[in-house]
Amino acid sequence: MDKGEFVCEYRGELIIAAVGEEREKTSPSVFRYFFHHQGNKYCIDATPEPATNEHIPKLGRLVNHSAKYPNAKIKVVAIDQIPHLCLFTLREIGAGEEILYNYGIREKDLPFKVIELVSCLLTLNLSFLLQVNLESNVRNKMVLD
Repeated sequence: MDKGEFVCEYRGELIIAAVGEEREKTSPSVFRYFFHHQGNKYCIDATPEPATNEHIPKLGRLVNHSAKYPNAKIKVVAIDQIPHLCLFTLREIGAGEEILYNYGIREKDLPFKVIELVSCLLTLNLSFLLQVNLESNVRNKMVLD
């Protein structure tokens, strides 16, 4: 794909941002994209899985994040005064290369980063508990011997 080429649209339900924020409170989702267009705040809610009979798949919701190495960018494109989120290449992208864009939020706030952090903490805690348990067993064995 050449630089500046259209990749896909981030498709979903176009709603005002306040409605998207309310949905976030009751049902958090990584598939809501909040943005500004002509002084208004909007949200594309791509949370529902695409219907099997849907002719155009929601591919935009599957593009991964990279703050360091994005090769694509979301741009708001108005069609008949309705905003659409479209993904365009930032540089030439070779066949088989993963398409990545910056989600525009801090890395540490990404839901999957929070999960990675919790998993890491649980692993460290488990390792610590296993070490304490092992040391306790060794001490008990020494007392018994």
